Parts: sequence; C-alpha cells; structure tokens
Amino acid sequence: MPFIMIIVLLLMVITGLLVYFFMFYKPSQDLCSNLYASNICTDEMCTTLEVCPAIPEVEWKPEVKADTGKFLGYGVEESLDGTFGTAYTTGLTSLESEFGSNVCDTLTTMDLAAYHPAAPTAGDANETDKAAREGKINCIKMINKIDAELGKTDLTWLEKSKLLEARRAMINACSPLDDGQTERTVFDIDADATFPTAAITGKKDGAISKLFCT
Repeated sequence: MPFIMIIVLLLMVITGLLVYFFMFYKPSQDLCSNLYASNICTDEMCTTLEVCPAIPEVEWKPEVKADTGKFLGYGVEESLDGTFGTAYTTGLTSLESEFGSNVCDTLTTMDLAAYHPAAPTAGDANETDKAAREGKINCIKMINKIDAELGKTDLTWLEKSKLLEARRAMINACSPLDDGQTERTVFDIDADATFPTAAITGKKDGAISKLFCT
C-alpha cells in the first residue's frame, strides 16, 4: 500500500509540473527565442514578447513597358526585391491583365502596311485590287516577324507565351482545315496566303486581338 501511494504521489507531482509548465510558465525572452524553433514557446507568447522571427518581406514588382521594337509593342521588366516566392503567383493575374490590355491597344491601332500582300502590278492597280490588298494581311510576312521576335533571348516567359498564342491564332486564320484534318501547321501556308486585317484590328471578334482584348 505505501508503494502505491508513493507512485500516485509521483504521478500527481509530474502532472502538476506539466500543467504548470504548459499553462503558466513563461520563459525569458532569450530562452523563448531559442526555444521557438522547437515549438515549445507558443506563437501567441512569442508575439507578445516580440521575439518571434520576423516574417520575410516578399515583393515582386514587374513592370509592363512600351517597347516599339517588339511585335506586341510591350515588354515585361521583372525587377525583383526581397524574397521571390508567393508574390509571383499572387501578382500574376494583374500582370497578365495589364500586359494584355496594353497589347490590345497596340494591335487594334497597328500600322499594318508592312504586312499587306504584294502590291498589284501596274496594269491591275485599280481601286478594287487596292481595297482587297489593304483589307488583307500576308500570312508569311507576319508569321516571319513573330518568329524573328521569338528568336530573341531576352524575352520573358510571359512575352514568349503570348507571342506563341498570337502565332497559333495566325496559323489558324491562314490555313483552314480540310476535311479529315485535325490540326494546322505553318507548312500548310503558301506565300500568297492571307487573312483579314479585322483578325487583328477587331477588338470583339478578331481571332488574334481577342486573345488580349477582354
């Protein structure tokens, strides 16, 4: 019986110490800062004592800037400050929206003279031929322009992905699918292939501009 009483007494002492330690004991600031990593100090306690490790500041401030040397008229400058991480994904939607909005303005007002089909010969240069030429875009000329842009090494991933989207839309506009075909390729496009300028200048229904004009 005395042996059992001793065991019960020890258990009560141990239980009391544990209750005191977890509910009432507050270590010093130095000790708390050392113990925080092992979760012995609670978040609330360390916050109150102002010894918790500071949350790293995360900043991602890319800028969309006009660049007349680029086909889409705008580029992305990725200036990084602080820790690069979650801010990248949280700012992604607004960055794409800003880029797309600016590109939309560029495309819908673009000077397309350099991409028109070849001028008609002198004998055929009547008003009908001129109107048909002004209302069309030469596929190969414009796709070659985009390919030259894609060959640059300083493109950001956003610029490259948007150029590829525009290129794919142009191929679709330039090479209608024949019966039995499931995909288009640039190899289906001949030197005289064209598509309407409205595909670029039309904000609402342009096959290319609507990629950026929401």
